[in-house]
Amino acid sequence: MIYATKEYNRRFATHTMDWIGFALLVAPCLLIPYMLWRSSASKYLVS
Repeated sequence: MIYATKEYNRRFATHTMDWIGFALLVAPCLLIPYMLWRSSASKYLVS
C-alpha cells in the first residue's frame, strides 16, 4: 500500500515530542523520591 507523505508521517512518525513530554512528566516522579531516599540513606551509611 502506498501512503501519502502526510499520512505516512502521521502513522509511522517516531513521536519524539511525545516521548520528550512523557520524560518531562515522569522525571519528577522518579527523581524526587530517589533524591529523598539518597539523602536519608547517606545519614545511616558508615564510612
